[in-house]
Amino acid sequence: MVLSEKFDIEEVVLGLSSQLRNLEDDFEKITIMEPISSFFKLEKDPFFKKGIDQGMQVATINNAREMKNEGISLETIVKITKLSEEEVQKL
Repeated sequence: MVLSEKFDIEEVVLGLSSQLRNLEDDFEKITIMEPISSFFKLEKDPFFKKGIDQGMQVATINNAREMKNEGISLETIVKITKLSEEEVQKL
């Protein structure tokens, strides 16, 4: 009985050390991935920049639509939003 208990403890120790090595490997992968993940949060990311540009365009169009609904002249809307007259007339 004593031998089997010793064998089980050795298995547990081996299993734990194997898990520890796996965790160390995972930690190394995570630390390598951190700079990559932070890249995608920065404005250097072309998709981030494209999303910002599209959001700005949508906001400009919404503002132009509101100005048009408030009766602001076409010339003033074009001057403020930098949209073309055709774009503002379609709103």
